[in-house]
Amino acid sequence: AKKEATRKKTPANTNIKIRVVPIMKYHEQQIPPEDLKKIKSGKQFNKAVPEKKSVASPETTSSTSSTSPSGDEITSDDPPLPLGPVNTQDSFLAVPDGPDTYGYMHIPPDTMGVAGKDHLMTVLNSYVRIQDKSGTIISTVVLNDFWASVNGGGGGNAGTFDPKIIYDQEEDRFIFVALDDRDANSGILLGVTETSDPTGNWFLWKIDADPANNDWADFPSPGFNTNWIALSMNMFAISDNSFSESKIWMINKHRAYTNDLNVITVISSSDFTVAPCITFGNQTNIYTVVSGYYSGSDDYVRYGAINGPVNSPTWTHIGYSNVPDSDVPDDAPQLGGADLIDNGDSRIGSPPVYRFGHIFYCYTGQLSFPTRNAIIWGEFIASNGNPINAGIVQESTTPMYYAYPSIAVNCNTSIVLGFSGFSTGIYASAYYTGREFTNAANVMQGVRLLKTGEDYYYKTFGGADNRWGDYSATCVDPANDLKFWTIQEYARQDVGTGANDDRWGTWWGEIYFVPEPFLFINYYLLFIIYYCRKNF
Repeated sequence: AKKEATRKKTPANTNIKIRVVPIMKYHEQQIPPEDLKKIKSGKQFNKAVPEKKSVASPETTSSTSSTSPSGDEITSDDPPLPLGPVNTQDSFLAVPDGPDTYGYMHIPPDTMGVAGKDHLMTVLNSYVRIQDKSGTIISTVVLNDFWASVNGGGGGNAGTFDPKIIYDQEEDRFIFVALDDRDANSGILLGVTETSDPTGNWFLWKIDADPANNDWADFPSPGFNTNWIALSMNMFAISDNSFSESKIWMINKHRAYTNDLNVITVISSSDFTVAPCITFGNQTNIYTVVSGYYSGSDDYVRYGAINGPVNSPTWTHIGYSNVPDSDVPDDAPQLGGADLIDNGDSRIGSPPVYRFGHIFYCYTGQLSFPTRNAIIWGEFIASNGNPINAGIVQESTTPMYYAYPSIAVNCNTSIVLGFSGFSTGIYASAYYTGREFTNAANVMQGVRLLKTGEDYYYKTFGGADNRWGDYSATCVDPANDLKFWTIQEYARQDVGTGANDDRWGTWWGEIYFVPEPFLFINYYLLFIIYYCRKNF
C-alpha cells in the first residue's frame, strides 16, 4: 500500500496546518506458501482523504523563529568523522529475508530491534530473534508464534504485524508491542520481560483494540516514563479503512512489570501518528511528538505531554517547535533498473527520546533542486519548544535518497541516527551518522556506511509498491551508555530470477564516538557518574 498523499504548502497564513494527510498504509504484506503470486486478501489500499486540520497559531506558543536548513545540510564532501567505525566483530546479520517456518514471506520487514544489557532482540514481521552482542544466535521464533499463548496470530496463521520493541533502562525491562488482525478481532499485543533477560520469562497480553468493533489498530508507537507505558495507535474504520483517530493506551508500568495488566485509560486524539517518547530519568511526563505541521514556509512538530496522578493521566497539547522545511518523501531510485523503492512518508516512525529536559526526534522529508529525500532531525526544550538543534542529513551530488531514520541519545547528549540510503549509483544500503555534544549547533557529522547493498531489489507480491521499511531502530547500549546500536535494512543477494526472488536483509552495528585524547577521561567520567546515579 502507498504512503500518505502529498500536499504542497499553501500561501502564508495565520494558522498552522497539517501536511501529512492520514491515509491508511498497510504495514505488512505476506504471500502464502501455496501461491507465491497471489496477494493475500484484504490488502486493498484506501485513498479517501479526510479534510485538513487547522490548529492554533504558533504565536500562542513559546516556539522561536523557523530554523533554516541552509548551513545545516550534510554533504559527501564533509571531512572524516570522529565517529567510530563499525568493525567486523560488532557488525553482523540480524535476520535475513526468506520463507518463514510456515512458508510465508513478508514485505516490508518492519525493521526493529533493541539492545539490552547482554542481548540484542530483533522483532520483524517474519521472526523474533535474540542474539548476543557478538551476533551469536540464541533463539529464533516466528512472530505469530511468539504471541500464540495470548491467541496472537493464531499460532502460525497470518495475523500479527507492526512489531516494535524498546528497552526501559531505569527498570531494565524489554517492552514489546505488535498488532493482530485488521477487522473486528483487532488486538494490541503487549509483552514485558520479568527481568533484563529476554531469554527468560515474558508477561504477555492481548488488548481488544475496539470493543465496539468499529475500528482496527495500525502502526503502534510505544513510549514510557516513570509511571506508565504508553501505546499509541492509528485507528481506521473497519467498514472502509478511513482514518478515525489516534488512541493512546495508558498502562500502569509497575503493575505490568509484576504481571498485572492495568489499562488506566485510553486517550483519543485527532492527530495522525502520535509518537510518545522513550523517557530517561525520573520524569512524571510522557511527552508526545507529531510531525507534518506547517504555516506558510515554516514547518513544525506539534508536541504535548501526558501527566497527572498515576491512576488518572491526561494529555495536554503544549505547542509547536520549528523544524527545517521539507515535503512528503517520494520513491527512491536504485542501481540496475528503473523500479523505484518506496520511501514511506513523513510520520515519526521510530520513538522520539526525552533526556535531560530535551526532546529528540527524526523523520523523512523531501528536498528540491535536485529532488531527493533527506533525514529531518531536531532537539528542542520540552518545557517551551525552543529548538536547540535542528538540521537535515542530505546529499545532493548524486543525489542520495535517505529514509526510515531512527534516533538515539547517550548519557552526554551525543546523538546517532540510523537510516536507509538509495541512489542510481548503489543498491539499497544501510547508513548512520551522528553528532557529539561538542559539535557545532545544527550539524551532524558525515554519513557512514553500515552495510553495502548487494543486489537489485524489486518485490511486490503483485502489488503496486516496492515496499521498504516501514521503520528502523537505533538505541543506546544499556551496558555502556556511551555506545549505540542500530539495526537497518539493506538489499541482500537475490536467490533467483523469479518475481519474488529478490531479498531484503537486516543488519546490526555497534557505533561509538572516538574521543580526542584530552576528552577521553571526560567521556568515561561522565559514564561513571551516570552509572553511579542509576545504581547507587
